[in-house]
Amino acid sequence: MKLIIYLIGLLLTINVIHSFINNNIKSKRLSIIKTYMSTNQIKLIKKADESTINKLQVKSWSTWGCGVSKFPWTYSDSETCYIIKGKVIVTASNGESVTIEAGDIATFPEGLSCTWDVIETLQKHYTF
Repeated sequence: MKLIIYLIGLLLTINVIHSFINNNIKSKRLSIIKTYMSTNQIKLIKKADESTINKLQVKSWSTWGCGVSKFPWTYSDSETCYIIKGKVIVTASNGESVTIEAGDIATFPEGLSCTWDVIETLQKHYTF
């Protein structure tokens, strides 16, 4: 009888530990995916979900676009953008680069100097 009680207790403990580990791993994984990836300067949300897009009211932001090109840029204000279509590699002056493509949201801090290498025709929503 003591063995049965011990085994039931052990199974309940294992179940609680399993649930705890799964919830924490799932939470951390979602946090990494949903929050952002970043260089030291550029924050990036890969493939932003519809609720994030709606929460930020992205579709009310201004739009801008350009063809395949490469140019330097310095941000006089912090900017957040949502890539509607296309692909760009942004390289900060410290050498760190990030690839931003359709569905991504990126935030660039005020004062950031970088180079934009637009490798597919780009269209974005943006806000300061």
